[in-house]
Amino acid sequence: AWVHLAFYSPDPVVRETYGLKLVKNKTLPGSIKRLRPLIYMMLAFQATEKGQPEKAKELLSTAIETAEDKGIKNVLGNRVTCLDLLNKPAPQLTAASWINSAPLSPDSLKGKCAVVFFWAPWSEPCKIMLPQLEALSREFKDQNTIVIGFTKFYGTVSRDRGGKNQPGKDTPLEKTAELAAVQALIKNETITFPIAISSEGITLENFGVTYLPAIAIIDKTGNLAHLSVGGDPLGQHGYYWQSIKNKIKTIVEEK
Repeated sequence: AWVHLAFYSPDPVVRETYGLKLVKNKTLPGSIKRLRPLIYMMLAFQATEKGQPEKAKELLSTAIETAEDKGIKNVLGNRVTCLDLLNKPAPQLTAASWINSAPLSPDSLKGKCAVVFFWAPWSEPCKIMLPQLEALSREFKDQNTIVIGFTKFYGTVSRDRGGKNQPGKDTPLEKTAELAAVQALIKNETITFPIAISSEGITLENFGVTYLPAIAIIDKTGNLAHLSVGGDPLGQHGYYWQSIKNKIKTIVEEK
């Protein structure tokens, strides 16, 4: 019950209370102890939402120390990098191709709240989130807010992860064919917000994004106001999308 309340309660106070109970409890079974890095990550998310980036960094550092899985350690380290970028001028969005829009320059985004969704066409969680971002775009379209999907040419739009004792294999595509495949995907999902495609991954690296999906929010002055790596493709954490909406509303209402 504590784990459910720590991860899934819609009340941030309840999530924090039970998250702290779990990490402080010395008698937890091994299956719960293995969740400690993720609990610390959730607590860091809470601290970030409360405007406490230094506390969030401390929690993430503890999470890194307690994590045994190398992949989780990398994700946690990436979140520390993301925190260092907050409240500073956002990196420029540099793209080779645009769908649903003419190229957007930094000047065209001035005075607007920009929600940037970093995704990949081969990622199922990313594709599941596309309609969620479309709904977000429609909800805030009349509130000086723009949603932008940002990806890059990967040389494929599908990845076969393989099976037991069999390696996965990508289906290679030339850029022209890859662009056509992404356009077809966007059309099939009825996505209307702008999609930017970079020739390289420089923009993702500049935003500190090494794990997908990710969402960045740029305020009306061009500063990075929010950066979250991961997401909630299955809609299990209602607070994830609520925190995104709250951040947008705060930026929109700023004079």
